[in-house]
Amino acid sequence: MLLLKKIALNWEQESTWYQISLSVQKGDTVHIQGKNGVGKSTFLRVLAGLLPYSGTVSWCGIEQDLHAKDWRQDIFYLGDIPGSWYDKRVIDIIKHQKNIEAVRPEEYNITSLLDELGLQNLINKPWRMLSHGQKKKIMLAPCVEQKRSIWLLDEPYLGLDVHAMQWLTKYIKNHNAQGGIVLFSGQSAFGSTRQISLTREDV
Repeated sequence: MLLLKKIALNWEQESTWYQISLSVQKGDTVHIQGKNGVGKSTFLRVLAGLLPYSGTVSWCGIEQDLHAKDWRQDIFYLGDIPGSWYDKRVIDIIKHQKNIEAVRPEEYNITSLLDELGLQNLINKPWRMLSHGQKKKIMLAPCVEQKRSIWLLDEPYLGLDVHAMQWLTKYIKNHNAQGGIVLFSGQSAFGSTRQISLTREDV
């Protein structure tokens, strides 16, 4: 079980911005909802260990430091598309996402995923030449291969076509079936999920 107790953004100027307590069982998917600017992306960034925070997080009964390597190795985080990738090739992005040093594309065990998404011809294309939807698909593909227990996905369905939405939903359900947890924001093509809403009353 993932247990959050009074998780808050710990910036002095935002010290009372929000506090969130939440328990998530293995195999659950949680859809984070709320108006623009209320803090959905920030909440996911906090859980990804990218921002200072207060409160406690327990995973499988063990208290976690969200900035520690052990926690970061157990999560997959999808956030904004980095501007620094502008001149890189798709294969370089996949290497970065998977954090390995293989040279041949077949060593990534990812070409089948690219085939499913209709992106098999993009492996050596410059990142800047891809559409927003193609970039999002490439960024999502490694989450299936990395075998991380907790997926933190910020607007994963945004910019995807119907086929890619179906692909992502299938892998989220497979991840849940194996005991994995997913927290995501933005629009949903997932169907019935557990939902939490962030409002100014929460902050």
